[in-house]
Amino acid sequence: MPVTAQIHFLLLSLVAGMLLAGIQFTGLWLTIKRLPRSSRPSVLAMGSHFLRLAITLAGLAAIALAGDWVHLVAALVGFVLGRVVVTYFWSARSSRGEAA
Repeated sequence: MPVTAQIHFLLLSLVAGMLLAGIQFTGLWLTIKRLPRSSRPSVLAMGSHFLRLAITLAGLAAIALAGDWVHLVAALVGFVLGRVVVTYFWSARSSRGEAA
């Protein structure tokens, strides 16, 4: 595989990891916001957890099966970066008093 294609796939893995983090942590934030209004908070919390876990693991497994371990590492780095971005975004929104 040419070097440029490898770099593109690494960048794609990084972005995919960031997207997975966005899904994971935005879903977590939305779940936490809805828990006080829920009639069955334990079902909501567990259902949300397992759905987010399944999406994240499926995405990481797809990346791991599609490429080298280096691509999985790039996706995990993207996941951590995505967590930082999403955490900053939601904390900034919450401090301004904006609702979801």
